[in-house]
Amino acid sequence: MIDEELKKKLLNNNLDSPRSKIEQATNSLNKSAGKIDYFNKYLSKINNPLKIVGSTIKFI
Repeated sequence: MIDEELKKKLLNNNLDSPRSKIEQATNSLNKSAGKIDYFNKYLSKINNPLKIVGSTIKFI
């Protein structure tokens, strides 16, 4: 059976509790991953126009 002290710590909703800190860090990482994914999509969209501009400059 789970020790009562451990159970209290795991179920603690205090913002300074280890569980809360892990949850905050996980949320922050997920948010950052979403931003990276968005930036990757942006770079993919501008990649072809940049290739065209680069080819045009090389041609000139």
